[in-house]
Amino acid sequence: MIGKRDWDCNRRIFILFNDNKTNKCLCPPSYFGDRCQWQNQRISLTLQLVHRAETYTIAIFQVIIMLIDERRQITSYHEQITYVPKRDCGTKFNIYLLYPNQPKNYFTNYSLILIYLIKYH
Repeated sequence: MIGKRDWDCNRRIFILFNDNKTNKCLCPPSYFGDRCQWQNQRISLTLQLVHRAETYTIAIFQVIIMLIDERRQITSYHEQITYVPKRDCGTKFNIYLLYPNQPKNYFTNYSLILIYLIKYH
């Protein structure tokens, strides 16, 4: 059953603190506002990595995803994934990269950069 507090937080996580006198909404990255009432402009990305090993060495991958603007400046929003094939095979990684300004500047072009590093054991 959905209570009034759930609606106060736009169905996000509602918390009480200070002896239940103060309330706050915990918003996911895709929303903001005191009640999570506004959507952040963002790039949503789902990655599923597949590693086909021909040797018995163990590989660990570090993947860094960055949002850059047309002047090649890296925004403050980036994500890092540590992918271990034995552990993460079949895992889908959902990533949200927020634009640096809200609302997004529609006159600026943005790009994604994916960097991956491999470490063998």
